[in-house]
Amino acid sequence: FIVSVVLMVLASVCIAFGFWKDMKALRIYSLALVMSSVAKMVILDVWNQESMIRVLSLIAGALICFGISAVYTKIEAKQQQITE
Repeated sequence: FIVSVVLMVLASVCIAFGFWKDMKALRIYSLALVMSSVAKMVILDVWNQESMIRVLSLIAGALICFGISAVYTKIEAKQQQITE
C-alpha cells in the first residue's frame, strides 16, 4: 500500500514539474504512472480485505483519477490560453 501511495505522490510531482517545464511527455508518463499505481492499489493491495474496504478503495481510486484528470485538464487549458 505504501508503494502505491509513494508512486502516486511521485507521479503528482512529475506532473507538476512537467507543467512547470512544459514537458508534455513527462506529464503523460506521470498520468500513466498514477493510473497504474491506483490500479495496483485497488487490485493487489486490498484484494484480501473485506468487501466494504474493497469498495471504498475502488471509490477512492476513482476519485483520485478523476481529481488528477480534472486538475490536469484545467491547467492544460489555462496554459493553452496563455500561449495563444
